[in-house]
Amino acid sequence: MLLEISIKNFAIIEEISLNFEKGMTVLTGETGAGKSIIIDAMNMMLGSRATTDVIRHGAPKAEIEGLFTVESNRHLTALFEEQGLEWTDELIIRREILQNGRSVSRINGQMVNLSVLKAVGQHLVDIHGQHDQEELMRPQLHIAMLDEFGDAAFFQTKDAYRQTFEDYKRLRKQVVELQRNQQENKARIEMLEFQIAEIEAAALEVDEDLRLEQERQRLLNHKMIADTLTNAYTMLDAEEFSSLSNVRSAMNDLESIEEYDPSYKELSSQLSETFYALEDITKRLEDVVDGLE
Repeated sequence: MLLEISIKNFAIIEEISLNFEKGMTVLTGETGAGKSIIIDAMNMMLGSRATTDVIRHGAPKAEIEGLFTVESNRHLTALFEEQGLEWTDELIIRREILQNGRSVSRINGQMVNLSVLKAVGQHLVDIHGQHDQEELMRPQLHIAMLDEFGDAAFFQTKDAYRQTFEDYKRLRKQVVELQRNQQENKARIEMLEFQIAEIEAAALEVDEDLRLEQERQRLLNHKMIADTLTNAYTMLDAEEFSSLSNVRSAMNDLESIEEYDPSYKELSSQLSETFYALEDITKRLEDVVDGLE
């Protein structure tokens, strides 16, 4: 029950405080006296949309505060527990609308967001306007209306059903997820099997990638390699004063003095080995160069 409402700097109201007793209270007055403004203020106190237009001209903010007594209400106590609000039989609800377009809402001095304020307000006040009785014709509201006549056992059963249904939806979601994962895994297995078959059909060898890369480099640098080999062969034996002919001459010279001084025999032997090694390399280079042509 609403015991008191205080309104300050709201529309044309500078400040007003109204107290209510048990039973019916009627606000009367001429058109434009401000009856609807009080209802608008009550609506905003309980979470309806607010704009800066409702702030009285020259005031920094509009303030609406209401004092309620609350009978035992399982939905409301559950909401308070969920939001961490302290439950009392008397509730003070306050809302301020600021010039910057924001609003500040409090329940028993504790700041709350607008959605919580609206949820609490729905359990405190029912505001009926013209033609609101037509809501009774909406079929989607009939079940909720009927449920309100249930006893404690009914609500326990309803809560148990709701929890079971939530569990069902959660498990159904998990089943759908598992089925999707199974399909994705099946598709991945098929792809991997296809790739394995391609690899096996290619009959790849160990280090074949390295060999292929070397072959690629050889082909890319074919001309440079051919020119270099030809130049090496030319320097060794293709010219009149090639390296091989010079080594041959030096070898013959050393062999000619061996009979006069045997100490040069070892040196002559080493040079001979070098000559024959160079001769073998030259022959192999010649074969390679001929093959390039």
